[in-house]
Amino acid sequence: MKKILLSLALILLFASPSLAWTMNIKTGGISYQGELRGGELSYGNDITYTSGGKRVGSGSLLGNEIVFRNASGQTVGSVSRLGNDWQFRDTAGRPAGSASPLGNGITYRDAKGTIIGESFPFGSGTGYKNSRGEIIGEADTASMPLRPLPLENWLIEAAIPSVCLTFVTDTLLGKPAAAAGLRAGDFLIGWEGSDWTVFDALSADHKIMNARVGAEVQKMRDLPDRIMLVYRPVQGENGMAKGKIMRLRPMPAGIKGYRYMIADSGPTFLRRNSVNYSEQIKKLYLNGSFEQAPALNFDPSAYKKDARTVPGAHQELRDCLVNGVPTMGWFWVRDKDGAIMNSRDISAALERAAMARQPRVTITSYPGAKIFISTRASRGEGDPVLNSAFKFIGQADEKGVFRWSGSEIYVLPLGAKGLAFSAEVSDVTMEQIESHPMIMSLPPNTHPSVRSAMIAQVRSMLAVASGGKPETKYGYAPIEEGRTAYMLK
Repeated sequence: MKKILLSLALILLFASPSLAWTMNIKTGGISYQGELRGGELSYGNDITYTSGGKRVGSGSLLGNEIVFRNASGQTVGSVSRLGNDWQFRDTAGRPAGSASPLGNGITYRDAKGTIIGESFPFGSGTGYKNSRGEIIGEADTASMPLRPLPLENWLIEAAIPSVCLTFVTDTLLGKPAAAAGLRAGDFLIGWEGSDWTVFDALSADHKIMNARVGAEVQKMRDLPDRIMLVYRPVQGENGMAKGKIMRLRPMPAGIKGYRYMIADSGPTFLRRNSVNYSEQIKKLYLNGSFEQAPALNFDPSAYKKDARTVPGAHQELRDCLVNGVPTMGWFWVRDKDGAIMNSRDISAALERAAMARQPRVTITSYPGAKIFISTRASRGEGDPVLNSAFKFIGQADEKGVFRWSGSEIYVLPLGAKGLAFSAEVSDVTMEQIESHPMIMSLPPNTHPSVRSAMIAQVRSMLAVASGGKPETKYGYAPIEEGRTAYMLK
């Protein structure tokens, strides 16, 4: 069974069986090799990608797709079959390209649909061309292994020279940094009277630069009356430094009330233009024309506080980057780590809190009964299997007890309004059904709906064999406030 499922998964991914092969590609200023050993791609037998003799990534079979990871194990994208084509996606799940069969070959397109190359069989191998028809690689198999476009794009991007820059993500209003005029989005340059600037610490490695900048920030933290120098971009800036070097007001010793990020891309620049962007900022700094930064004046009453209560969080008046723009207002801050929460974080926290308050109930019915729940209706008519307002959630055991993740306690979902059941009632016991070869041969991870259908089939078979016919019963029950036990019969 496992062998069959694996073969089906491979057929979905490749035009022909993916036996052991080696592929060599040179494109976008990089060269890389892909290698599949030990026969077919399978769980535990990944495609290995190397460049310059070093491992740079992998392709792993996961369900009905191949997931691409870089050398650090970070997911950079995937590919899966979509109709007759293959759809590549980036790490965020967005389209990153496609591959479409055309004649005896495969045509490759980027995320915009522009043709970027093709692969074609020749003899017992596969050839690869770019959009200009130039040969860019080959593979020693006619199975035409796919180029790993998401990983390929990542490698091309990673080969572009870059540096990390340091920019402020948020300031706490009412604290020294805000009073000195520091705004979210400002880039750290250095301190007046110090020979050190951030340009002395530039590196493409985030960890290295974080240590360098962190050491200087820590050193200056406890020195009084230090004047910070920052670069302030203009709104909408993108890779071209059009802003000004700002001179902040003196700050007292101690915690200043701001946070920064060190990254090779940010709201006003990308990795590919980070080097040029940093050089432009440095040129502005060396020109020596600094502008005095105004203090961040604010009236707390002018900003509306969120009236909700978010567990594990509190609100603070901050100047934060919102969609790349410095924005003042009340922001939710997570208690455990001080992180600013976005709308998704807040919704998740509220939902978890709401679920923690949801009733915990026990549900019993006929042995093997299918149990349904609805957030749209409290009652219904006819078989709930055919009622679109009710969703199948599982099946009662041989004693008629509904179990959820091994427990007899079921937490009602938010907005739950009604329960329902559908059962085949006969003299056949659940013990007889569970011991039937068809049920015993099902894999442990069989989907509940598949298992339910198989149990119904076995029950019917056993009932007919014993000379009886199962009677179909179904019914509905509204969810009542304060009720913790439901008998569905």
